[in-house]
Amino acid sequence: MILAAGMGTRLGRPWPKPLTPLHDGRSILQRQLDGLRAVLGPAADVTVVVGFAAERVMAAVDGVRFSYNPHFAVTNPSQSLLRALRTTRDGGVLWLNGDVVFDPAVLEAALPALLSDESFVCVDTSTVADEEVKYTVDADG
Repeated sequence: MILAAGMGTRLGRPWPKPLTPLHDGRSILQRQLDGLRAVLGPAADVTVVVGFAAERVMAAVDGVRFSYNPHFAVTNPSQSLLRALRTTRDGGVLWLNGDVVFDPAVLEAALPALLSDESFVCVDTSTVADEEVKYTVDADG
């Protein structure tokens, strides 16, 4: 599932962050979908949670299911995640924030854990900005 309901106000653009165009002409969201399909196969079951400018996001991609968070303007991504989890099948779930650009090799590295239905988090350990989520790990990682 891809969480793409936020307003993206910090960018100051009239479209949702997942629709931000990249240098190769794809949006962040389309790049994520292409990576998911390349690693998981073209029939990967993907749900995109929409909210802000939902119709625009829905028109931008195909071959996915959509879930709508009507409270996107006053809730955080956890509420979009909860809404999407209520629509999924049994088993593990891979969720992505719809505004993150990443190398599909991350998905390949995570594939064994995903296929084993294990819980895991992929973390970029480089320097991050103040508003980004931080993780602390123990000696075992």
